[in-house]
Amino acid sequence: MGATGILHMLLGVAVFTGPARSIWQAGIWNSIAHDYSRATFLWFSCSGALLLLLGYLMHWVLQQRPLPRALGGGLAALALAGGIIMPVSGFWLVLIQAGLILRGPRTVPAKQ
Repeated sequence: MGATGILHMLLGVAVFTGPARSIWQAGIWNSIAHDYSRATFLWFSCSGALLLLLGYLMHWVLQQRPLPRALGGGLAALALAGGIIMPVSGFWLVLIQAGLILRGPRTVPAKQ
């Protein structure tokens, strides 16, 4: 999930260079207003950062115990809904990761 977050943020900078630059040139503070390209860049970037943080948390939890299957189910539902609405997207990457969570670990981490 963390790698997906990094990929998401890099793609956001590459695709939304214009809106990112215009936010900077507008002084950042309250620079979105009703500019939907700027808002899209902001949400795209923030969701990438959230994916990165979720990946970090999942990695940390996996050192202690398996991830809850409800997390895999929730991510699968979100990915399917997003993928149906927007087929050419990264939602399918999340679906793969959800499947791995639902499958669960092949072994339980050793207690330290």
